[in-house]
Amino acid sequence: MRELLDESHSQLSIRDQCILLNINRSSYYYKHKPIDKETDALIKLVDKIYTEHPYFGSRQMSNYLRLNRRDIGRYKIRSIYELLGLQTTCPGPHTSVPHPKHKKYPYLLRDVEITRRDQVWSTDITFLPMKIGFVYLMAIIDWLSRYVLDWQLGLH
Repeated sequence: MRELLDESHSQLSIRDQCILLNINRSSYYYKHKPIDKETDALIKLVDKIYTEHPYFGSRQMSNYLRLNRRDIGRYKIRSIYELLGLQTTCPGPHTSVPHPKHKKYPYLLRDVEITRRDQVWSTDITFLPMKIGFVYLMAIIDWLSRYVLDWQLGLH
């Protein structure tokens, strides 16, 4: 940002240069603060706990940390969630309301009694956290025997 603007420019002030570039002056004067070791350790702890409990919102995470003798407010947790790009897995308001134009498909297995193998299969995808990022696991499962028929790992 600073490289675009020039304090020694003789004809335009910093204010006028910011107006021309359509940026706030506060963006020009902002100085990035590095994350200290304590905050970095807290970020890693929150990420670890979130991996185990992805349904924790900022309040639950704050309460969980307080039970473990770490007095962290929920607004600090909220800022860490934003920094890490985390969201709870709980649905927000009105997420189950279908769009009026969306076609509603019937649930075909409602009254089906599953009595033999290979009658009904299902698939599921999950991700596994690794040091390098995430690895995705896809599995095809037989409903009666709960046997994994096939599986595959992938990076995407």
